Amino acid sequence: MNSEQELSALPENLTVLVAEDNQASQLIIRFFLQSLGARCTIVENGEQAISKAREETFDLIILDAMMPIVDGIKAVEMIRAGEDKAASSAPILLLTADAIGLSEGKYEKLDIQGTLTKPYTREQLANTITRLFL
Repeated sequence: MNSEQELSALPENLTVLVAEDNQASQLIIRFFLQSLGARCTIVENGEQAISKAREETFDLIILDAMMPIVDGIKAVEMIRAGEDKAASSAPILLLTADAIGLSEGKYEKLDIQGTLTKPYTREQLANTITRLFL
């Protein structure tokens, strides 16, 4: 499958919750997701992500691993432990700049469906999301 085919395979009307504390990174991921046809809601930390995931239904949750207040790792645990079936079963993609931790298996025990190392391209994001829904 070439990248054009993979990019077109994103689910239609995909709703995505993104927790990202860095404003520049927020702009980038919003631009990438919207250019791929996804609708996104962006929050600034894991605490807000947990709350938003309990209030609304999302097809995908993307969490930055390192955020203030509640980091992405703790947010994954709290979302998965929640009583809300939709939130606790939504696929979660973890964003990290910690390539060493990723290669050492730091995130392997988390109940997540994928990881993406920062910085990433639009195509890498699209291909990672596509694989989650195949």
